Order: sequence, then structure tokens, then C-alpha cells
Amino acid sequence: MRLISYLLLFTLFSVTGIVAGEIRDPYGNIDYFRLKNGLQVYLLNDAKAVNTQVSVIVNVGTKIENDDTCGLSHLVEHMVFRDRRVPHRDYLDYLEEEGATYVNGFTYGYATEFQTVIDSSKSYWLVETISGMLFDKQLDDQDLSAELGAIQTEIGEEKWYEKPLWYFFKSSEKLFPPKDDFYKENFGVAPPEEAAPLHKIRQTYRSITLSDVLDHYNTYYYPANTILKVAGNFDPGRMTTLIRRTYGSIVRQGTETAKPPVDTPVLNNRPHFRFVEGTEENLGLIGAMYVLDDYKKYIVLDAYVSHLAQRLQQVLRNERGDIYTISPYHFGRGKSMVASVRFDGLRKAFETNIATVRDTIEKDRTHLSDETIREALKRFEKTYTAIEHDSDSLMEMIGTAQYLREKHGIEDRTSYDIFRAISHEEFRKIVQAAFTPSNTYSYINRDYYFFPVEMTVISIITFVLYMLAYFNVHRIDRWTRNISYSKRDILMTRRLSSRLSGFAVYLICVFFASLADNWIEFLGQKHILGDAFFRRTIDVPHSYILTITDPLMYLTIFLFIYRFTFRYFARMDVVEDAIYLLGNRIQKIRRDEITCLEVVPWTPRLFFRTAGYAIFFWKPVLKIETASGHTYFLRAANAAHLKEDLEKCMTKSLPDTGMPTYKAQRLHA
Repeated sequence: MRLISYLLLFTLFSVTGIVAGEIRDPYGNIDYFRLKNGLQVYLLNDAKAVNTQVSVIVNVGTKIENDDTCGLSHLVEHMVFRDRRVPHRDYLDYLEEEGATYVNGFTYGYATEFQTVIDSSKSYWLVETISGMLFDKQLDDQDLSAELGAIQTEIGEEKWYEKPLWYFFKSSEKLFPPKDDFYKENFGVAPPEEAAPLHKIRQTYRSITLSDVLDHYNTYYYPANTILKVAGNFDPGRMTTLIRRTYGSIVRQGTETAKPPVDTPVLNNRPHFRFVEGTEENLGLIGAMYVLDDYKKYIVLDAYVSHLAQRLQQVLRNERGDIYTISPYHFGRGKSMVASVRFDGLRKAFETNIATVRDTIEKDRTHLSDETIREALKRFEKTYTAIEHDSDSLMEMIGTAQYLREKHGIEDRTSYDIFRAISHEEFRKIVQAAFTPSNTYSYINRDYYFFPVEMTVISIITFVLYMLAYFNVHRIDRWTRNISYSKRDILMTRRLSSRLSGFAVYLICVFFASLADNWIEFLGQKHILGDAFFRRTIDVPHSYILTITDPLMYLTIFLFIYRFTFRYFARMDVVEDAIYLLGNRIQKIRRDEITCLEVVPWTPRLFFRTAGYAIFFWKPVLKIETASGHTYFLRAANAAHLKEDLEKCMTKSLPDTGMPTYKAQRLHA
């Protein structure tokens, strides 16, 4: 009997140990140390792992470059794989021949990373080999030539139009008002620097030398500027000894490092609403904005939105069948974060889905029960207990530990420690503090509201109105000046502007109308309504008022620019008693007042006086003088032919008005 008791007790302890083992801290095996030369090391051993992954991060990237060195960090990343002492002069081929299943390098804004995966039996060989690849280089011009060819193939060949197009679009962007920047508007965070254009990178590569590459390498590639991470199946003690012996003996010293700017977002305490109509699908994102100044806050909000999505799915899909999917959507940039749920739905159900999501969040904000918190924490704990044993998952765990150390200064606790320390009251307070009305985030896309393809119909109608207005704006003069003639009254008609020129005039007017419309809308909303993007905060159906009035406002601006800012004539009609120049207005030339027709050479001073535009603007033009002292210059593909055609019309009998009659002039050579 006593033996049975011992066996039962032993079994109980064994089962308890297994259970305890299943929920032990998965981050507890991560070792961190720093060598005397400054190299930082993260090790994570897992006996169940098949492969070992080695990642080396050097603090240098594209953000430290200028116009003269853009693309240099990427080139040096390529050159690090080269060495004339290894087979094929290339570590990538050498490592793969030795069994590596993945070898690659990446250049980011403030870091360059080298990743390699190999069977765990070669873990120690790989770590030792990478030390030589990184910190012991022998390169020559052959290596540079080969990698320049490879990297130029990677980024593509140079095209003559890339540079002028880049300058054109960059200049155009400066003319228009600022775009809607979510992070700048809500967190006061400046946008990240733009990457260098490809034409500037190619320009750097044309003049780069091996000396430039080595200078960059010697400046940034040194142990104190490097982080070594090893994850897989290996003996931690043996690996530590190896690293201290190989990497610890490296005495390289550089002078520079790449540090990202300090991230200090501040919420503006205003809700963020954006409504967009005419998208491909109904899509909603509803949640809360917050500043990630405490890692515990991130865990709580991630756990909450994950459980929120599950609860909503049980209602919206399992009971109602009103959605296809709903999921947690946690995103951000730096410490500027949004915790939300992402969902869809057809038109009628989508409005109900939006209301259900908002109501559920509001109920949780006012009363979040212990049972809900317990279920949320239990569900989130699976992200720790269900971690796979592959090298990618292990490396992600090291990344989390590195993030806690570098961004939050947490060295004595793991992510799992922080999670386990969360109380129900802390959970409730964090959720209620984050999901306040002033921090609301709501981004709603609708494919339509009244009828399908409504935005397409509105766009087509608007385009037709634009074209009708463009081709018929001269009719304003017909109505106001009582000008009337029919097609049968026309004796002759000729084009004064080429069709290509007419299209160019249209595009120019469209561009300046868009510019004016954007600035009027931006400044009006900013200074009158207090929000430069106020129109996007208006939900349906009221937003359709602006959907209709916006094109009308743009059309008004377009017509004003087209009609009143310059003269443009597309064609001329000759009737019995007059010549009419038609374009954005009507110019009438009485036939009985014409005293002279003459072909004259074009000069720059005639550019704005000539009726008509053409690509070959330097051709001779037709000069018309009248008895009233007015002079007109008409452009034509062949001014001499136009003169002859007009002379035939002018020789026809005119009514006796007492005015001087036309007298043909000789064509001046």
C-alpha cells in the first residue's frame, strides 16, 4: 500500500512537472553578454531545433548616406560576401557548398543584416566562419567589378527618362498641399526620410572605387558596432567559449555608427475618422491609438483586440453570417501604435457590423468583466506556449529580447515575465485608458452606398461635363454677344491650333485647376474648419454632398482658368460677312473691315499675339489688318495656303457699306 502511495505521489509530481514544463518561460534560455571589444551576443539554444540560424546586424544603413555616397551601404553589404581566399571568391557559394540552406544580406535604413541557416551539426563552424567573413577581408578590383555588375542588375539599367521624370514629380509634389499623414497628424511624428532615387545610386556606382568601399567598411564594420545572434540546437557553453575566442580576439575599431532618431510621439487627443467611398470592398478598421511607452501596454492591448475579434466573430459570423472574416490588426511605426480589429461585410450588413464593433468596444470600456479578461489572457498565453522550435521562431524570440533591451531598457525580465505579472485591474485600466473617445481610430472603406459602381458613374458624368465645357465654353460669347450662324453659313473652316496643342492646353488647364482646387480645399478646411482633411471625416450619406459638389467646384475653377487667364483659338469659321476665331472665346473680324492679308515671318514677340498654337511655332503666320486699326496674326500649317483660301472668299461681292474694300497684298519672300 505504501508502495502504491509512493507511485501515485511520483506520478503526481511527474505530471506537475510536465505541465509546468509546458508553460515555462520560452524566453528563459536566451543568454546575452557583451565582449570586451563591444560585440553584443544573443544565444538561444533549443534541443528540438533541427537547424541553427546566425544573424549578424551591423549598425549602418542607407540613412547615413548623402548624395555622393547613396547606395554605398548596399554595395558594401555585397562586398562583405566577397573574399579572394575562399572558394569562388564568394562566401555565399562557399557556405552553400558546406550545407547552408539559406544565405542572404539586407540593407535597411540604420542597419545591415546578414542571415545564414545551416544544419545544427555545423553550428560552431558557421559562427566561426562568419567572424572571418565580417571582420577579415581581402578584396581587389575584380571583386568590386563583379559586385557592381550584380548590384546594377539588381536595381535595373539606367533609363534616360527616369531622372527628368523624378525631378518633375518631386517638383509637382512641392506645388500641391501636404498629403494626409496619419502619424504626423495624430502623434506629431515627422515622416521618415525618403530613399535615394535609383538614378542617384547609379551615379554613385559609376564613380565608386575600391578605396571608397574599404573606407566605408573600415568606418562601420567593427565589433562594438555589431550584434551577433545565434538560435538553434547547440551547446551554449561551447558556443560561448567559441565566440569569446574568435570574436573576442578581434581588435578592429571604427569611428561611426548609425543611430535612428529618438522616437517621442505625443498623442493629440483627437479621434481619427476616415471614410472612403468607391473602394473595391467594404472594409473597416476600428480601434484605439496609443503611445507604446510601456511594453506591458502593448501586451494588454494585443491580447484585448485578439480576444475582441474572437468574440465578435462568434456573433457576426457564427450567429448572423454577416462577415467573412474579422481579425486583430495591430500596427504602427516606432512607438506610434494602433490596436484595432479588421472586418468586412456586404452593404446592408456592413453598417450593422460597424455599429456592433463600436458598441462592443464601448461596453468593454465602461465595464470589462474579470471573465473576459481571464479569457483574453488565456488566449494570448498561447502565443508563448505554442512557439515552434524552428530557427526562424527562435530568432524572432531573440528579436523580442533585443527590442526590450534597446527600446525599453528591460534587462531583468522577459516578455513572458511581463505577461505573467499582468493583473486584472491593470488589464482593465490599460484598456479603458487606451479606448477613450479622444483616442478612437476608425477607417471605413465602402464600395458603394446608394447603388453599385456609383463612383464610376459619377466619374463618367463628371468627365463628360468637363469635355463638354472645354469644347463649348465659347458659346458663352454666342449667348452674350448674340452671335448666330449655322453650319450651312460657313464658307470655309480651318484649324488654327493642332490637336496635339489643344490637348496640351487641356492638360495644362487640368493641372492648374487641380492645383488651385487642392489649395482652396486644404486652406479652407484648415483655417475655417480646423482640420485640413475634414471632408474625409464625414460619413455617408452626408459625404455624398461633397462627392457631388467637389467636381462642380473643380469644373468652375477649370472654366475660370481656361477662359480668363489666356487666349486660345482652336479653329476659324469664315461666313459671308465675318471671320470668327473660336476657342475659349470668340473673336470676330468683320470682312468689310479687312484691308490687308500678308504672310509674315514669326518672331518671339508674336508668340502671345498669334491666334493658335502649334508644335512648329516658328513657321510664318498670316497677318490681317483692319480699317479700325486692329492687327491679327493667325497660325496655320501653311500660312500661304490660308492666305490664298481667304483671298478667294474676300473676292466675293460684299454689300455696299461705305467701308474700304480689301486689297490683296503680295506675299513677301
